[in-house]
Amino acid sequence: MNIAFWNIGKALPPEKEQLLEKAIAFLNPEIFTIAEGTHSRENCQKVTDVFNRSGYDAYYTPIFNNRKDLNLGYRYKGTGLKVFVKRGTGFTFDTFGFEDQKEQGRIITMKVRWNYKVAVIIFIHNQSKKGGRIATTEQILFINSLSDMIQYAIKPTVKESLTDTAKDRVFIMGDFNLEPWDEPLRNQKLLMTSYFKNRNLLDRRKDDNLYFFNPLVELMHTTTNPNLLGTFFGSSSGWALFDYILYPTANATVKFNVITEFGPGHKLLDDNLELVDDFLHYELDHLPIMAAID
Repeated sequence: MNIAFWNIGKALPPEKEQLLEKAIAFLNPEIFTIAEGTHSRENCQKVTDVFNRSGYDAYYTPIFNNRKDLNLGYRYKGTGLKVFVKRGTGFTFDTFGFEDQKEQGRIITMKVRWNYKVAVIIFIHNQSKKGGRIATTEQILFINSLSDMIQYAIKPTVKESLTDTAKDRVFIMGDFNLEPWDEPLRNQKLLMTSYFKNRNLLDRRKDDNLYFFNPLVELMHTTTNPNLLGTFFGSSSGWALFDYILYPTANATVKFNVITEFGPGHKLLDDNLELVDDFLHYELDHLPIMAAID
């Protein structure tokens, strides 16, 4: 199963709508999640329309706050995620409900079944680091909410065993707004992760707790693209490693990549080796990420 995530930035000019259409056609994932770009309900509808025309249905968007059956209990929040599912694929997923969101749509959970497998996929867009190097209180509270969501997601129902609910097949993907080595991602009471695969494998021997591996650092070490130093670039703050996937290594294999172009003529990352800033085209600050999970 192929999953894409992209923080497209706050603005949604017509050029970015067209770029989004190109991204969908080029990446063609089963699930595509968008962060930002929907400051207004009108823009949220525009993003939804782009995906509808491209053969996708909405699993969740901020517009869902109007649905009385969901009883979400909050006003429209443009910072909420937009999760779209491709029509006609061979997998099934549970219908979105109130319990599948936290932080007013900045944490969204899906339970997906395909090829006799089941997985819990959690998409996130953490609170901003606000230009600092230290995780903020708001970010720590957000990761605590994420930890609570993980526990809910793997909790067995009356009809399911713990194995069926994918205890070891939880995938967390999105814009963490935290570097892989930041404390909230290496805390026993919040979330235990590692950006070294061997370390992750060793940590898993300790007990039955979930330990998550982050493949982004490994990818940055091995990339042949000299201008690719992260998934986020800001003119004032430089490169950062903010967008990635976390997953347990026991019962899952993930092929992870940072996308730098949507085919010929649609490069997102400038390959000029003399550049010292302005690496990203289309006024972007985040690059999309893609994960193929077995």
